[in-house]
Order: sequence, then C-alpha cells, then structure tokens
Amino acid sequence: MAEVEVTVPETIVPVNTDSFHNPDFVIRYKGAVDFDGLYNMICKWMRYRKFKVYEVNHKFKPPEIEIELDGRRKKDAYKRDRIYIHFHMFKNKDVEVLRGDKVIKMIELRMKILFKSYIDTNYPNIIGWQRWKSSKFTLFLQNFFNKYIIKKEIDLQDSDVLYYELYELHAKVKEFLKLESRGNAY
Repeated sequence: MAEVEVTVPETIVPVNTDSFHNPDFVIRYKGAVDFDGLYNMICKWMRYRKFKVYEVNHKFKPPEIEIELDGRRKKDAYKRDRIYIHFHMFKNKDVEVLRGDKVIKMIELRMKILFKSYIDTNYPNIIGWQRWKSSKFTLFLQNFFNKYIIKKEIDLQDSDVLYYELYELHAKVKEFLKLESRGNAY
C-alpha cells in the first residue's frame, strides 16, 4: 500500500480593507470638571446625529477611570459611520464648587480624551454573518470593490463629512471644559 500525501490547504487570506480611518483628535485637561454633564452632552450630541451609542468599557480603579464609547450610524447596507471616544482619567477627587449661588459637585482630575472616527464596510448583520468573508474569492472581490470602485466616494463624501462632524464634537467638548483653545476654524 502506497502512502498518499495530502497537501495542507492554503490558509493565508488576503489583507482585508474594510475600514477607512480619519485623523484622531486628543484633548488633555487638568482641573475641576462636571463629568456627568460632559458625558451626557457627548451622548446627546451623538444621539441627535442618529448614532447608536454603546459604552464598550468602563474600568473603575480608584485613582484611575477608563470609559470607552462607541457610536455607530448606518449609512446603507454596506457602509456605516463609527465614532470611538476614550476617556482616561487620573487622580480623581470629589470637590464642591460654588457657581453663582449654587453648589455644584465636580471632580478634580487629570484627563485625556481621544476621538477617533472611521467608515466601516461590510459590517456583520444581525446574525453576525459577513457575506463577503465566506471564501477567499469573495474577500478578493470585497478588497477590489473597496480599493477601486467606492474608495473615491468614501474618501470624498462619507469620510469627509464624518471628519467635520467629529471636529464639531471636539470643539463642543473644548467649549464645555472652557479651554483657552475653544472654538474652531469652521
């Protein structure tokens, strides 16, 4: 009886291009802040612009707090907008501040807020199935479609609009924190 050698099937998949990223924004802040008001303002802004807001991560270790927000807005059956906001806070201390004739509870902290945005293509449906990732051929078709057919549309229309929306949120957060660099060029 002769031995038959079975070749291992090729498992290397092509590089997938299924998201188009925009430049990031960062705010660093040190001082007293009404964090509940800031968090509610950001969530309301995102909901007003038809984003579904998910709190992906909430870590609370006494000197440090991390909160991650993920906003998703469906454009069509193939594309959706994503906004990711990451709060990282240190040295939290509750303080009471007198504003006018009211006493407001605030948090004295050092904070870094990271804003990211990108366009997602071929996101999973309700069941979790991604129709373009069923085989190597369909994955190749998706890459071809993303790189050569709709890349200009995504870069010039969708990504640009999302960038300026995120820039507006960035300016609103700076205004809320009363930073010296508040406002924007647009």
